[in-house]
Amino acid sequence: MSEQSDDEEYGSQGSEESEDSADQVPMETQLVQRTFDSQHRSVVRILVRGDGNKNSMCSGCVAHNNGAACSVLTTYHIFKRFSQDNMQVSVLFHGMDKEVPAKVLIAEPDKDLAVLLVPEAVPLFPPVEFSDEVDLSGRYVVMMGFYGLDCHSVVVEPGASIGRIMSEPFIYKGVPSFECFYANHTIEVGTSGGPVFLDEKVVGVNMEADIGKVSAISMNTVKWVLKSRIAGDNVQDLTIPAMLQQIASQS
Repeated sequence: MSEQSDDEEYGSQGSEESEDSADQVPMETQLVQRTFDSQHRSVVRILVRGDGNKNSMCSGCVAHNNGAACSVLTTYHIFKRFSQDNMQVSVLFHGMDKEVPAKVLIAEPDKDLAVLLVPEAVPLFPPVEFSDEVDLSGRYVVMMGFYGLDCHSVVVEPGASIGRIMSEPFIYKGVPSFECFYANHTIEVGTSGGPVFLDEKVVGVNMEADIGKVSAISMNTVKWVLKSRIAGDNVQDLTIPAMLQQIASQS
């Protein structure tokens, strides 16, 4: 009897352990899901229209939103093939049926950075938070953007890709105040400008792919660009959202 009881007890424990194992989700999957759930409403699709059929799409994130106007952070290179005089820019926010007109507030070609201003009131989509983390190499990150976008795309929800940071921040191609880092998340057409999240805070802006790695613009670069557009002695103490609000109010 005791042997049978032992066998039954062991069998019961084995079954419970098997069920627990089946319910376990890999850490990477949990990280992607958690980041997507908390941040996807802050990731936007950007459409740039030019003369004729010249259209391009990319991704971005809500960097500041006070209910009356909204700033969107993205990369610049998507705009460089368009004439500034004939270019039309619009942003599609989460859950909205139509795009909202926007204008380029900041264009920084040398640092591949752009900030858009949506000058009309939009629902209070939460702006992202920005990371001050400096110890980056080896850390897991999640990049969010609109994968596979082209001028005929109907994609309305961003995707997410996990990766690891492969380097400490470095000065990119010798350009002063242009700091980047390498990571190995997956990118496709349309993900340029997408935010790179570390612990659900933006640590980089997705830029371009190289062999076996992806370049992302660091938050130091974003701060340097914004500070260069603000006068005053207290600029060093301002946060990214505070700088964006001040710049937008002067436009």
